Order: sequence, then C-alpha cells, then structure tokens
Amino acid sequence: MHINITVGMMRILLTALLGFFGATNDYCKTSTNSCTDITKKHWTWKRINQNEYIFPSYFLFGAGTSAHQIEENCDNNTWGKNSRYAQQLRIIKQSEFDKTWNEQKDNWCKNFYKVYCRKPTQAEINQHKEEHFTFCFAGDACKSWQYYKKDVQALKQLGCSAYRFSVAWEKIMPTEDTFDAAALQHYVDVCDELIANNIKPVITLYHYTEPLWFDAKGGFEKAENIKYYVAFCTKIFETLGDRVHLYLTFNSPIGGIALNSYHQGGRPPFKKNSKVTCQVIINLLDAHVAAYKAKELVNPNLKVGILKNTHQLDTWNKWNPIDHLVCKMGNKLQDDPFYQFFTTGKIDMMLPFKIQHENKNAPYSLDFVGLNYYGHRYLKVGLGLSKKCSPKEQRCGTPGNYHESYTIYPEGIYRALMSMHERLIKPLRQNTGRHLPIYVTENGIGTNDENQRTEFMKKYLYAISRAIQNGCDVRGYFYWSLLDNYEWGRYSKCYGLFKVAKDTFDRIIKPSASHYMNLIAAHTKAGIDTLKTGSVNDITVHIVDTQVSIQ
Repeated sequence: MHINITVGMMRILLTALLGFFGATNDYCKTSTNSCTDITKKHWTWKRINQNEYIFPSYFLFGAGTSAHQIEENCDNNTWGKNSRYAQQLRIIKQSEFDKTWNEQKDNWCKNFYKVYCRKPTQAEINQHKEEHFTFCFAGDACKSWQYYKKDVQALKQLGCSAYRFSVAWEKIMPTEDTFDAAALQHYVDVCDELIANNIKPVITLYHYTEPLWFDAKGGFEKAENIKYYVAFCTKIFETLGDRVHLYLTFNSPIGGIALNSYHQGGRPPFKKNSKVTCQVIINLLDAHVAAYKAKELVNPNLKVGILKNTHQLDTWNKWNPIDHLVCKMGNKLQDDPFYQFFTTGKIDMMLPFKIQHENKNAPYSLDFVGLNYYGHRYLKVGLGLSKKCSPKEQRCGTPGNYHESYTIYPEGIYRALMSMHERLIKPLRQNTGRHLPIYVTENGIGTNDENQRTEFMKKYLYAISRAIQNGCDVRGYFYWSLLDNYEWGRYSKCYGLFKVAKDTFDRIIKPSASHYMNLIAAHTKAGIDTLKTGSVNDITVHIVDTQVSIQ
C-alpha cells in the first residue's frame, strides 16, 4: 500500500516523537512581547534598530579580567609553570593547537594571498603558527599587579561604573595556614583606586586556578578540603569588606570547572571520570553555600553570588528527534544541577552516575546571580559538534583564524537570560520570598576584526535590553575582556577593548571600544535628563526603571 506523507503529517509525527521523548524547547514559549521575532531562534536584524536601548538607571556597565590572565608571577597555581601539570599542559594544549592549525592552515594561506597577492613564505607560515598556535605559560601577562592603575584609567576612559576581576588565591594564601599581608594589602589598594575613580569593584574569588598545596590535597575532589576555601573567602570578606560591591564565589563551577576539568579533561587536573565529576560538582556547590554562611558571620550586608555559564546545544537538523534528544541531554547536564540545587536544595540526576545530594541552605545562599554567555553550538548525532553554523550567524574570528566553538548568536543571550528568569528567579521568589537580580558577568568575542567586535556588542547589548523589557531584572553587563590577555595557553585570542604594548605595557584603546563608550555616555546622559533619554553619536538610551517587572 502506498501512502503519501505530507510535510504537515511529518510535523505532526515529529511533534508526537518530541513529546514522547520530552524534548521541548522552553525558550520557544510564546513571549508577552508584541514583537513576535523575539520568540524565534533567529531574529530579523535588518528590521531592528540596534542603536536604541532601554536600561534601568542603576544598570552597571563594566569589563572583566582574571588574576592569572593579567597578573605577573602566577607560577604557583595549577596553571603555572611550577605546577605538576606543567608538562601535561604543554602536551595537551599544544596537541589541541596543532589540530586547530592543521584545520585552518589552508584557509589562512588563502586569506594571506587575498591580502598580499602572493603566497606566504614558509618562514611566514612558521611565524604565524608560532604566534597563534603554540602553547605558552602566562609569564608577565599584562603586568597588572604592578600596573593596576593603568587598568583603572582604561576603565575610566570607557566610562565604566564597575570592574570585575579576581584575586589570586595562591598569592594570598601561600600555605594552608598562612596569609600574605602584602598580597592582601595589594587588593585593598586596587579596590581603593577603583573607588576613588567611581568604579565599583566586583570580585571573583575562584577563576579556574588554585594553590599547589590545595591541589596536592586533592582539591575539590574531597569534601574535607572545602574548609580551606572557606578560610580564604573569610579572610577576603574581613579584609576587603564593603569596598567590594559584589562577590562571586566561583567562575562557572559546573561547566567551566567540574565538566571541563574532570569530565572532558580539558583543564588541570585533566581527568575524564564521571564519578569524580559528580563529587566535584557537589563539593563546589557546597563550598559556595559554606562561603555564603561565612559572609553572613563576617558581615551580612555583603553581597555574595555565583555565576553560571550557558552554552546551548542546538540541533543542526530540527526535524531529527534523536538530535533533539541528545541536545536535551547535553543541556540538562549543564543546566539541571545548578537550577535544581539553588531552587530546591537538592540535586537528583544522572551524569551518567546518579547524583543525589541535599543542602537545605542552598536556596538561601544567593544575593544575586551571574550569567556568562558567548554563543551556542550545533550538534549532529554521529558527527559530534558540527563546525558548520547557520547562514544567519557569523563565526567569531577572522578568516583562517576562527574560533570554532563560538558563533555570533545574540539571540542566545536573550534565551539564556529568560531561561534563568523562569528556572531560577521565579521559583526562588515563590519558594523563599527572595528576589535575585541578574548580572551578565562575562560576554565577549576573541577577534582581530574591530568591525566584528562592534557588531557583536551592538547585538548582544540589544538582546539584553530586550530581556529587560520582558521582565528580566538584569542590573549589569561586564564585557570580556578589558585587555588582550592570556587566554589559557596563548595570547593570540584578542578579546580586549584595549591592546597591551609589549614593551611599556601601556593600554591602547581599540576602535571597537567607541560603541561601548558611546552607549555608556548615552546612559549617563539619560540618567540626568528629565525625559530620561540620552543620545550620543546616534546611540540612544531610554531610562525606564519600571520596565523591570517583578512577576
């Protein structure tokens, strides 16, 4: 018997299959916004005025860095040259860079020919590989320990009202039972310099590195080591106190630390053990709760939160139910432990080992929450993470030097913010009566193309503005990063709004920073205008505080 299957019938069948597998897309639920474009995974940007924004008057505009990526003398942590992982870092990271170079060499040579009308010499090819695809340690980085005042002046030049940076645990706590007074005073001086320039300090207490002595004890693989982290946090709370506007306990504890270091083996200690990953997730989240409790004892008025990295997996073929199922599983892996823990105090899921854990204090251990967002990835079952991207998206980077992991996908930050609003902010308010604001703690692009960076900032900031209009209480944005800095193995990924001169370490502003400067200036102007509207160089900002609806 012959059956004609229409497209409509296929869609009905697919819907039934997705319903059976539970592969729904929460971010596609109908929005209350009158612009139907907002509910789609891709917006029609040619119909959108990307130079008009709505932000609350108290919105913070800032930039971010981390200690290991900008400070000199960071050798005594798990990413330093004195680490027991030093040789492993060289081998693993260089292998990753070699693979990327082999994939991109032909494209780079073709692009070179287009620019110079000749083929590159072997010496030029070798030089490019040496500069862009060779592992190195951080070394002097940006010398921000010595030249932190240059960083403050760079922030002031942008007009930033806040600066997110991290403190080096290994410098402050060189052994398990000692604190370095000079190191503590250094960070007091940094905070005081920021405050003197009307810039609010925002501190990350742990940004991917830890002291060698802590690692030797097993790090966060062992629950008994949490006490050392809490002692470190307590000392910071006591020393820096209310100089700091916001404290973040961990940078991306689940995705960036646990999954990357213990499940995928991408960072020290380079393990691929699901059972250990489960324990590390539990210990990191419990360490946050313990640090929050320590804050309450030192000064309950201090603001402590944590941040989540979101990197959505989307199906390359939207009609393939298996692709949907695998993407759903991948997204659950990075999302569910975080949202379950902080809304219910419990974790109950498979990773593939079953995680069952309870900490009743978890829903009461946040004063705010942060979101790190760059882009998303497409997935094809059987082919892994596809290197193709939608024709509606651009890759981050320049031809021949793309960052294969990321695309320019501003709609994704809207999806991530609204998901956090629905899955964390609303349930917490219903269950505990506590309302948490959200800060975009990290968002940026590694590229040498200044036009691309400008386009990136325009669209992502617009998407954040739309999330605010739709009831998401976003109170700040930190571009990553302030400086071109050490990017975990090399210096060739240029995320900064400023270049750093190799000889003088002067901070040199880039052309792409002008859009951010103008937006900040327009926001400042709107704050003092009776009509609550400010315009600078075709950029308009409207101040409408009541747009943030607590619903």
